[in-house]
Amino acid sequence: FWHRDVAFGNTPETMFSKRLSMLANAYFSGDYTTVNKDHKVLQSVAFLNLNKRGGFSYCKWDTLEAYVSRYKDYISKEIELISPTTIICCGDGVRWLLDKYIDVSSSIKVLTISHPSYFALSDMEYLSQLECDVQNRP
Repeated sequence: FWHRDVAFGNTPETMFSKRLSMLANAYFSGDYTTVNKDHKVLQSVAFLNLNKRGGFSYCKWDTLEAYVSRYKDYISKEIELISPTTIICCGDGVRWLLDKYIDVSSSIKVLTISHPSYFALSDMEYLSQLECDVQNRP
């Protein structure tokens, strides 16, 4: 419900939601040079968190992997219901978990970028990373 509330302006934005907005705006527009954090674009995307219990400022990978392993059928069903054309994994570890436990249709484009909460990247570095992955270049 958090995603919906942010998308419709009912919950204050966070660094995470602003980066998700920036990511979605760049992906849909194809403009990877303009920082656009308008959250209304989130009304057009689905957000799937592999850890349904909420996050912390760190990730315990063994716990997350155990969770994905245990609930892989539910996660697969959620992806099936959403029926995305593109999945953007926020972190190499998320991509690894997806590849290991979830059978994603080959018709779905799967991209990998740094997690939106990763503060060491500037917005422009983050957009550049997305552009490179979209265009399949290093």
